[in-house]
Amino acid sequence: MTKSDFTEFAPVRHTATRQRSLSVRAVLRQALSESVAGKVTPNAWCFGRTANAQPILLNSENNLKFSCSHTSKMSVIAVSTVGDVGVDIADASFDFASDWLNDVMSERERNALEKLSVSKRAGAVSRLWTLKEAYVKMLGTGIAEIADVAFDLGDDRLLPGRSKHRFLQPVFRTWVVNNQGHRYSVALASSRSVSTRAPLGCCLSEVSLGHSRDRFPALAG
Repeated sequence: MTKSDFTEFAPVRHTATRQRSLSVRAVLRQALSESVAGKVTPNAWCFGRTANAQPILLNSENNLKFSCSHTSKMSVIAVSTVGDVGVDIADASFDFASDWLNDVMSERERNALEKLSVSKRAGAVSRLWTLKEAYVKMLGTGIAEIADVAFDLGDDRLLPGRSKHRFLQPVFRTWVVNNQGHRYSVALASSRSVSTRAPLGCCLSEVSLGHSRDRFPALAG
């Protein structure tokens, strides 16, 4: 950790949130250094923010990109050496209102959700939301474009829509993570191809287990 890390997160008034942010930053520094085989020490990385407040590296000469996401009990970190990346995590028992769905989901997504049983709907909403969040994080556009991004509920495929970024052909992966008795949806968006057998790399928790939806489709409900 560096003095700049503590300065950056000092304005966060909620103690648990501030401590979580600092812990994630410490793990991120280590993950970045491991990605370059230790050529850069963890405390040498310098961070900044984009106009959308997205954290970025200021001293990377290796095309490193990263993304982080949190819940109150768990955090995930993704580091890419081949292009832009976005990751998101959310509780699989997603608590949502119909008005919120109208604001953030496309008509096709809402129709697909309505066909599901009530028991499966929360998990599907959670997966769609994490896919959308991961994608806009990868783009660096922020939450403003979330309603313009739509996915096929059956195969996590990006659907044609209004987003001006359709020339990109990102790769998406989703997981269901079981952590200390809780289930979470995790989604990864990468601007370059990644292995379909790639494991869920780093979950910041004491006991966690990641399952790729591609390999365990029965867990994706």
